[in-house]
Amino acid sequence: MTEQEDQHQKHSIEHTLVRAIAGHSSDNLSNRMLVFIHPPKCAGRTFSSILDARFVATRSDEEQGCWVRGTIYGQYLGAEKDETLRNLETVDRDSVYLRGHLPVGVFDDFKHTPAYITMLREPAAQAQSLYRFGVERGGWKNGTAVADLVDRGLMIDNPQTRQLAGLQTASELCTEETLNTALNNLKDFLFVGKAEQFEIGLQVLLSRLGGPGALYHSRGSGKAIDIALDIKCDLDDLTILDKKLFGNVPDVEPVKGAYLPYIIVDSIVMKSKESSTLTITELEIADARKVLESQGHTMRERP
Repeated sequence: MTEQEDQHQKHSIEHTLVRAIAGHSSDNLSNRMLVFIHPPKCAGRTFSSILDARFVATRSDEEQGCWVRGTIYGQYLGAEKDETLRNLETVDRDSVYLRGHLPVGVFDDFKHTPAYITMLREPAAQAQSLYRFGVERGGWKNGTAVADLVDRGLMIDNPQTRQLAGLQTASELCTEETLNTALNNLKDFLFVGKAEQFEIGLQVLLSRLGGPGALYHSRGSGKAIDIALDIKCDLDDLTILDKKLFGNVPDVEPVKGAYLPYIIVDSIVMKSKESSTLTITELEIADARKVLESQGHTMRERP
């Protein structure tokens, strides 16, 4: 196992992986590289853990995958976060699966053509979630002016449009032309979901990938922090193009006859009240087995 693989498994597949054997084909990617373009605070943590587990459950010994760590455009996602583009430089060019806060169009020197997927979120909700995250993690105090955060490079306008248009730096202007580029890029995506339709989107994506499915718990990390109305209004002003982008993305339609999510995936289990340790309990496994057996499927643990 390479050092990169080892890090991937340590950080992304931290605990027991329980896989449902559902009789579906392992992949429909035709030798392409699955790339999750992850806009911050768009339900990507739960989505990523499911994709990670699917990769580990279906990969061959030779296939490489990686979580590209870091932030994008300098947005505050925790102390001392490097830019993902800088970290992308060290990623194996033979990779078949990548995820991270990355822009479209930065994979020309990779062996496999990217098959893009993404999960978007209603822009005002995303901006407020980013603001709360900064408060929660000590990046700034609640009530800090949005303009001050933008001036300090800790927040940025229209982050979803920027990523999907392929802007690589915070200094690049996000304009109507950028929005058009983003919308054109989305036409070639394998999947475009919305956080507000998470379960339906997951069903559709896993159906397109050929399974397996996933039984999961949300890994959302945000806390209920009240934001003043003037702050919300200023955050709203940062999302004008993102709102147009989001409004042009159709809702995800359920796939007729597609299987529902039904795999338990590593550490997406709930964090217990008594302990901060993420574990998967025998009771949860037993409950999952009942669900699977009622659908005519079996379940096994992957070593």
